[in-house]
This record gives sequence, structure tokens and C-alpha cells, in this order.
Amino acid sequence: MSKYYVLYHRLDRNDSSRSKADGVSKFLPNDELIFKDVLEINDYQSFFDNLEDEDGIIVTGGDGSLHKFINRTNGINHNHHIYYFPTGTGNDFYKDIGGKKNQGPVVIDQYLRFLPTVTVNGKSYKYINNVSFGIDGYCTAAADDLRAKGKKVNYTTIALDGLLAKYKPCDAIIEIDGVKQHYKKVWLASTMNGRYLGGGMMAAPGQNRLNKAHFQSVLLYYNKGRLHSLLNFPKIFKGKHVGKPSLAQLLPGRSIHVTFSEPRAIQIDGETIRDVTEYTVRV
Repeated sequence: MSKYYVLYHRLDRNDSSRSKADGVSKFLPNDELIFKDVLEINDYQSFFDNLEDEDGIIVTGGDGSLHKFINRTNGINHNHHIYYFPTGTGNDFYKDIGGKKNQGPVVIDQYLRFLPTVTVNGKSYKYINNVSFGIDGYCTAAADDLRAKGKKVNYTTIALDGLLAKYKPCDAIIEIDGVKQHYKKVWLASTMNGRYLGGGMMAAPGQNRLNKAHFQSVLLYYNKGRLHSLLNFPKIFKGKHVGKPSLAQLLPGRSIHVTFSEPRAIQIDGETIRDVTEYTVRV
């Protein structure tokens, strides 16, 4: 019998994260499972130090939960296998690594090595999926506002509202490995470690998160009017925007600096940061 620590993140007393984490039990019926709210772990170094060598860690939740885990444990040395059991809504990471429905926890050790770093407003974060400026950041910020009011969140509705009227694109300077380019009317400037963005959009179809050079793919969706951008936006869901340079570009790079002409919200693995004018990625 093996022992696993199942980590979940309870947002409030009505949150269902604990009950969703219980879904692990049917895949590991003969093992010892210890459920732990991540908010109860104040010192991850001590947490790992107190584990037995053979104990495993199962992270539950969505992309945001993974983002929190990798940043809270960044720099901590340990020999424990990290597993992932998706219970979120978008689950872009799980989709990108080929995860299947009704599958038990999967080992993700290999995906947590050599993660890229993004620096925003003087603070640095590791990210597992992407960092995204534009309509994507607008959507996560709007969703946060709705949740704060106790309202339901529908990302498709938020995105359509933004494209139709509420979101205003701005100009951006994109510097990739020392080469600068200026783009007008930028709707998206996303640096991709994986292929998927925003709960299933195939923003970077050719991106391989395990590529040996650790290249990122920078997606730029830009330079068209509101109606044209709205009508063509669904192409991103299937990766059909690739090869249409008048609409979008995908550029590889390892050192990336994005500067916006006006402050905007960005999202990092689904976590919102508001009033940002630039971000820098290093791998």
C-alpha cells in the first residue's frame, strides 16, 4: 500500500474543491490518501522534509492550482513524484499532455523541469502553460469580478462581449531574442509553453513543452477591425489561424519582452494581474 498526499485549494466554505479531490479515491482504492488544503501548508520545505521517501504528492484542481503549487515549491529540492488529477474547468495543461477522461492521477515530474519564468511589475513567476496579454487577460479579470459578486462565469460570453464592444486593443512592441517589432491593434500577445489557451483554444499548435531548446511560441493576433477580429477569432480554437500573417503570427523565442501602449490585465496560467504595461519571459 502506498501513501499519497492529495492537495486541494478550498476558496471558501461553499467551494467544492474538497469533494472533487475525493474523486482520486476510486483510482487508488487500496492506498492511503491524506487530503490537505494547500492553505494549511505554510512552509513547503518543512512539508516535504516530513514526508517518507516513498510518499507521493497529488495536486488536484485546474491550471491555476498547478500554477500556485509550482511557485510555492520553486527552489525546494525533494525526491517525491508529483502527480496531477484535474478537477478544474479549463484544464489546458492536462489536455496538452494527452490526458484522458476518467483517468487516474498522472505523473508530471518531467513537465515541471526547466519551466520558463515571467517577470511582471518587478515580481517573477514560473508558469506551466502561458502568459497572455489582451482579450485573454480581459476575460480572466472580468471572471474574477463576477465571482467576487457571486455570479456565474461563462468565458465564451465574456470573450464575445469583449470582442463585440468592451475590450479595446492597443499597440505593442514585441522583442524576441533581441529583434523588435511594432504591432498595432493587438488583441492577443501570448507567450505559450504549451499548445492550449483559455480552456481549449489551440493557440500554438506546434508548441512542444518538452522541446530540448525550451523555445516558447509567441502568438500575436492583431491589426484588424472589431468585426473582422470577432469573425476570425474561432479559428484559434482549432489552430486554423496559423499561416494567416494578416491575422496572426506565431514566433519562436527564448528571451521575450512585450511592451503595451496602455495598461492592461494579463493572465498567467489563469491568474490575473491588472494594470500591466510590460512582461519579460526567460527560459
